Amino acid sequence: MITRYFMRIKKNISLLLLIFLSENLLFAGVQGALPGAFSVSATKKVYFSQGNLQYQASTSTWRFAANQYTRIGANGNNNISATYTGWIDWFAWGTGNNPTNTNSNNTSYSTFTDWGKNAISNGGNQANLWRTLTQSEWEYLFSGRTNATNRRSMATVNNIIGYILLPDSWSLPSGLTFKTDVNSDWEKNKYSIDQWQQMEQNGAVFLPMTAAIWSEVYSSNLTYYDTGWFIDNYCEYWSSTQASSAKAYMFHAYINGYYSKHEVSITDCEKRYRQGVRLVIDSDKNTTYTITWKNYDGTTLATTTVNAGATPSYTGATPTKPSDSQYEYVFSGWTPSITAVTANKTYTATYTTLSKYTITFYANGGLIPTNGNMGNTPSGHTTTLSSDQTSGTIVVTTNKTYFQTMTNDCPSREGYTFEGWYTDPTSGEQVYDNTGSRVVGTYWNNDGKWIGTSNVTLYAHWSPILYTITWKDEDGTMLDQSLVEYGQTPTHSDPIKAPTAEYTYTFAGWTPAITSVTGEATYTATYTETKNSYTITWKDDDGTTLDQSLVEYGQIPTHSDPTKAGEEEFYYSFTGWTPAIASVSSDATYTASYIKVKSTKDVTIKAKNGKLRIIAAFPTSSNVTLQADANASTTFHDWSDGNTDIPRTVVTVDGDSTTASFDKLEYTITAQQ
Repeated sequence: MITRYFMRIKKNISLLLLIFLSENLLFAGVQGALPGAFSVSATKKVYFSQGNLQYQASTSTWRFAANQYTRIGANGNNNISATYTGWIDWFAWGTGNNPTNTNSNNTSYSTFTDWGKNAISNGGNQANLWRTLTQSEWEYLFSGRTNATNRRSMATVNNIIGYILLPDSWSLPSGLTFKTDVNSDWEKNKYSIDQWQQMEQNGAVFLPMTAAIWSEVYSSNLTYYDTGWFIDNYCEYWSSTQASSAKAYMFHAYINGYYSKHEVSITDCEKRYRQGVRLVIDSDKNTTYTITWKNYDGTTLATTTVNAGATPSYTGATPTKPSDSQYEYVFSGWTPSITAVTANKTYTATYTTLSKYTITFYANGGLIPTNGNMGNTPSGHTTTLSSDQTSGTIVVTTNKTYFQTMTNDCPSREGYTFEGWYTDPTSGEQVYDNTGSRVVGTYWNNDGKWIGTSNVTLYAHWSPILYTITWKDEDGTMLDQSLVEYGQTPTHSDPIKAPTAEYTYTFAGWTPAITSVTGEATYTATYTETKNSYTITWKDDDGTTLDQSLVEYGQIPTHSDPTKAGEEEFYYSFTGWTPAIASVSSDATYTASYIKVKSTKDVTIKAKNGKLRIIAAFPTSSNVTLQADANASTTFHDWSDGNTDIPRTVVTVDGDSTTASFDKLEYTITAQQ
C-alpha cells in the first residue's frame, strides 16, 4: 500500500495546493468565508471557508476549524464512530450524508453527497450554502487562472507546513515577503500567527498538510503517520468529481526534502481513503442583503441580514394589530410573498378581519365563579361578570378558538350538578358541556373555532344531586343504604335489637338526629335497655317448695337455712343448697341438702401418770382413731389396754377411756375422728 502511495504522488501536474485558516472570520460576506475571491473557471469565483471541515458524531454537528492552520490528526480521526464525542476532519469520499462511514469497499461510496449540503454551525448555519470544488476547478485554481504560478507556494504557518494560495486581487502586507521559488524549503515562507493574520486579512488561504489514511490501517500505523514524515509530506483534499466506480479525484500535494522539490497534482484516489475537506462558497452567494419587516402601520418590526439566494424568515414576535369593538385582526402573512433573496427588500404584515359576537351566560339558580374568564378577563379579550355572580358575558371571534373551553366558568349550585350551557332555560341546544368544553354544532366546529353568526344567550342546566344515606345498627353493622335527593328528609323503619340474658332493648331513635339532606350522611340506631329479673325457687329435699323470689340478673340469691326433724339416736344437719348458688342469669331452682348425725358421748384419753388428759365428744358407737405422738425425748410404749398399735381405731361406747403410756414424762396425744 505504501508503494502504491509513492507511485501516485509522482504524477507531476504543475498545480499548487493552498490552505488557509481564519478565526471565525466574518467580513461583508457569509459567516465563515474568507475575504479573498478565487477564480475556479473563466466565469466563476469562490471564497474559501475559514478552515478545514470538522464533524462531531455524538451531536451531528458540522463546523469549520477555528484557524486555517488547525488540523486534528490521527489522535482524533482514529476514534471515528457514530457515537464519538470528539471531532474528526478526515472523511471518505462523498460522505456528506454519512461522515463516519469507514467501509473498506470502494463501491459503498458510489453516490456523491456533498458535505456542503449540511448546515455549518459557524458558516452561516444554512444547508446547501457551501460546496466542494470539482476536479476541473482545482486544476483551474492552480494552473488555469491568470498568474496562477505566482499565486501559490509552500509555507509554514504557526509551525504547520502547508500551501498558501493568493486571491485574484492581491496586495502583500507591508514588511512581509512571499516567495514562489522555494523548492522544498517551506521555511522560506514562514509566518507567525500575527504575520499570518495580516496575510489572511488580505485574502490569503492556507491549506495545512493533512495525511490521508485508508480504512484498513489501524492505530499503530496511524500514530506513526501522524507524528512522522508522512503527515508532513502529503496534503490531500477531496474534489466532488468521480474518476471511476472505485475512485474519485483529489487534490494531491507532495513535499520531499530529500529530492529537493515539491509536486502538486490532481489525481485519482480510492474512495475509501479518508482525507481533508475544504469547502468554498460561490461568489454570488457570498453576499448579504438587508430584509426589513414592517407592520401594517409602517412601523419597523425587525431587520435581518440574509445570504444571497437564501429565503428569509421572520423570527420576531408575531405581529399584531389592535382589535376594535366590532372586529379582531389576525396576522395572516407578509406582502409581497417571501422569496429567495436577490436584493434588499421590505415585507409588510397582513391581517385577516374577523367579526366579534357576545355570548351571555345566566347561571339559572347557581353562581358563576370569579376566577374564570368572566370574572378574570384574559389579556386582549372582553368579558364581564355581574356583582351577584348570576350572569356574565364573553366576546368571541369568528373562526377563532378563543373561549372554546370555559372550565373555570362552570357555575355551582348547592345540591345540584351542572349539566352544561344551553340556548334555553329548560331545553335548547347545548353549546358547552358540563366540563365547560365546547360542543360541536351551530356555534363551534370540529376545529374548535367559533362559527356562530349572531349574539347568543346561554342558560345553565341542573340536575339534583342524589346523596347516599347509610343506616347502621348500634354495633356499626350496616342495616341499609338509600339515595336521597338534596333537601329531602330520609326515613327508615325502626330496627330491632335482640335481647340478651341480661337486658331487653327498645329502639330509642337515630343519632345524629335526622335532618334534610345536604350531603352524604350516616345514621346509627340507639336503644334503651331494661335489666331482666328471674324466678328463683327454693325447695326442701323432699321436693316441696319452700319459697319463690324474683332476683335481677347478676345478683346472688339468698335464703334462710331450712330445718328437718330428727330421730331417737340421730338428728339432721343442713349442709347447703344444690346446685351451688350462683349469680342469676336465668330462672333457677335450689334444693336443700342435709346429713344424718348420731347423738354424741364423751371419750377421754389420758396420759400415764396423769400428766395429760384430753376429753372429746364423739358420737356413740362411732369409730375413733387414736394417735399418740412422742416428743423428741420420749418413745410411745403402749395403750392402757395393752394395745401397741399406733395409730389405732377404737369404737367408743358410753364414754370409754384409753390411756397412752410413754417411756418418759413428756407426751403428745392427739385424738382424730
